[in-house]
Amino acid sequence: AAALVPAARRHFPDATILATTSRRTGAGATARIAADLAGGPHRLFRWGDAGPNPYAGFLAWADALIVTADSVSMLSEACATGRPVLIAGEAPGRHAALAGSLCDAGYASRLSAPGLPHPAAPLDESARVAARLRELGFA
Repeated sequence: AAALVPAARRHFPDATILATTSRRTGAGATARIAADLAGGPHRLFRWGDAGPNPYAGFLAWADALIVTADSVSMLSEACATGRPVLIAGEAPGRHAALAGSLCDAGYASRLSAPGLPHPAAPLDESARVAARLRELGFA
């Protein structure tokens, strides 16, 4: 959490940062992110805040996305947008394997890397699986 907002500001110094925490984000990390965001234009949605979760809107409006490495769902959803995706931090096991494969395939890059990735077409695994099932005669 301590490195997340400063790294985002290095990549996007003039950006309005749209941020959301998750149910796994601890109180200390949330407080740190909020404090770091306070110095610039932003919108922070803390997990459990009243009102609808703006996550889907954040995905729709973002020019680029930064996602922590510990969420398979959020990494997949970010890569499905077709926008540049930067992966923050490290995570063990299947999370590390997913992050590595997304970077290797050009869908994302590490937040610690310079510049922005130039994403391939939006990741669409559902369509790929459906096409394969049709090929196999399951449709």
